[in-house]
Amino acid sequence: MALGPKRFRRLSSLVFAVLAAGTLHAAGVPAKKKAEAEVNVKIDLTDEGRKIARPTPLKPAYYVPTIVGYSEHGEIVAGEIPPGRARILRELAQALAKEGYVLQALRPDADKTVPSLVLVFEWGSLNPQTVDFGGDPTVTPADSSTEAPRVVGDFNQREMLTLIAGDAIYRGAAFTTSEWERLRDAVAEGRYYIIVSAFDFAASRLGVKTLLWRARLSTERQGVQMDDVVSALITSGAPFFGREMLIPHVATVPLREGTVLIGTPITLGQIAEPSPKPKAAPAAKR
Repeated sequence: MALGPKRFRRLSSLVFAVLAAGTLHAAGVPAKKKAEAEVNVKIDLTDEGRKIARPTPLKPAYYVPTIVGYSEHGEIVAGEIPPGRARILRELAQALAKEGYVLQALRPDADKTVPSLVLVFEWGSLNPQTVDFGGDPTVTPADSSTEAPRVVGDFNQREMLTLIAGDAIYRGAAFTTSEWERLRDAVAEGRYYIIVSAFDFAASRLGVKTLLWRARLSTERQGVQMDDVVSALITSGAPFFGREMLIPHVATVPLREGTVLIGTPITLGQIAEPSPKPKAAPAAKR
């Protein structure tokens, strides 16, 4: 069935409202962004990685990049805005160079030599993926005023733990009570992350993936977009690239000042159809 102009305008308004629900706001009162970010840094080395001396600016290691890019994992969150790809790669390259990891393309004799590393870059968001199945029917409370325990399925807790603690959990690392509490809270929150993985270049030419180290940098995503925390993630993590860590390092980093305009949410009933154009006045008779 063909849609007339009026029905098409109404349908377009409804679709627009559904897509914008929860995120569409009229220009209104400015609200401050989160002032700082708590960045979690965890670096894990393999046995092969421990055999290699960490580079310095005076004795650099040269690498070629492999870019995985942006991805979202876990519970889907509407309104995510991917950060600028070029910006992340630029800031990573600059931070890596300060630590002695330099792009092979910038090597004076790049056409006559080979790099020693392949660095893989990936970034995005990871959110807890849980399902509440309601009260446990197999448990009867002691009295009617007590609610039965709820059954909650956590489908990606392992991924959340690995992002934050790396291999520390599986090695049985010694955490203090406060560190366990912070880890518990971090696992329950959606997070933005940047992961840098270093592989041996010579082995890769033989078709063998030899991981040397992996850096996992993450922060809570509540109250910010990823673009707001990219610099905080990179500057907090770069000094530890290639250095083994037994437990995660946590840094509190101030964010750039800025504001987000927040106004009155627009509901379906507030979206009016465009007013019809006024008819042109008839030409005056001579």
